[in-house]
Amino acid sequence: MSYHHRRLIAVLVFLLVVLAVALAVPLFNRYQQATARQTTAAYGRTLFQAKGCASCHHHDQIPNSGQYQAGWLRDGQAQLTLGAPDLSAYPVNPPALRAWLQNPQSVRPQTPMPNLGLHPDEITALIAFLSTTQPQP
Repeated sequence: MSYHHRRLIAVLVFLLVVLAVALAVPLFNRYQQATARQTTAAYGRTLFQAKGCASCHHHDQIPNSGQYQAGWLRDGQAQLTLGAPDLSAYPVNPPALRAWLQNPQSVRPQTPMPNLGLHPDEITALIAFLSTTQPQP
């Protein structure tokens, strides 16, 4: 094999390695982002229990949750009476939910939901958890 052939093969191998890396980096970044979302959602699930959300709010992923809930179903839709809504398939609006979790009384002054003094990272995690359980369109 001549010098030119070896050099051509070396250049082609180099280009293949560069192409493989160029394709792998975006895939790895997407994997990292998905893993971070899953980790954040798992933390939110833990907070849902630890902060007492599961005392009033039912969630299908949390056994024995919503023991103090007082709602009923009307035409297939959850209706709130004196208790907290079922959050199993709650349609999440992140900005509105963030405002609610930061200070429920600023959104609805007469709400029985307490201000839990949540840290912004905790609110993000709770939103991530509730977002993983939204009904798919």
